[in-house]
Parts: sequence; structure tokens; C-alpha cells
Amino acid sequence: LNTTLLSKGSRLTLDSGHVRIGKNIDCIKVSGQTLISCKSATNRHMRIQKISGSGIMNIAWSCLFDAGSHNLVLAITPILISVKEGDLIRMSLYTGDATDSAQSGNPGNGWQTYMTVEEL
Repeated sequence: LNTTLLSKGSRLTLDSGHVRIGKNIDCIKVSGQTLISCKSATNRHMRIQKISGSGIMNIAWSCLFDAGSHNLVLAITPILISVKEGDLIRMSLYTGDATDSAQSGNPGNGWQTYMTVEEL
């Protein structure tokens, strides 16, 4: 998540790696992508999740099955999500292999993970 993209006074705020939904927002547009270095033939899943109260809902996901040892991009195209104040939005990556790497925030090493959340 790139905090520099949040404008001052935004009703979308960061909360421990999640985007928190503020007042008077009932719909957002979300997308995401990650570049991952796979070390073995196992499944990879990237999910955008909404946490509302004590429940977690998988909103969208991108999957690669038995991907092998490659550098791969997982992507979720923009989707619309109904939300209410206090909901949290997060992107989670499940690789099934502890030796895989998905590093974010350092464009110098070429590994990039992005989630974009837009207020509508």
C-alpha cells in the first residue's frame, strides 16, 4: 500500500496494512497485482478481502495452479465493492511454499505488490 497516494482529508485511511473505510462511502473500486518468484510447483492465490465486523469475505482472487519455478504476475482487475464505515480492505497472498518471495515497496529489486482502492 502506498501511503503517498492518500490525499489529506481522505475518507480512506491506512490501518495496519488495511484500508479503512470512512464516513459516507458505500462503494469503492479495488484492484491489485503482485510479482512473485516461485521456487516450486505449487498453487498461488492472491485475494482481496473485506473485513466487516468479525467476518472476512473473499471479494476477488487470482489463482495460478501448479505454476512451477518461475517469476509470475498475479493480478486482479478493478472490481466494485459495497462497503460501510469501519470496513477494512486488504490484499493477501497465499503461495503454499515458504521459499517463495513476494516483496513490496522496493522498486529497485523488481518485486512489486500493489493494491489500489478508489472512492466512488
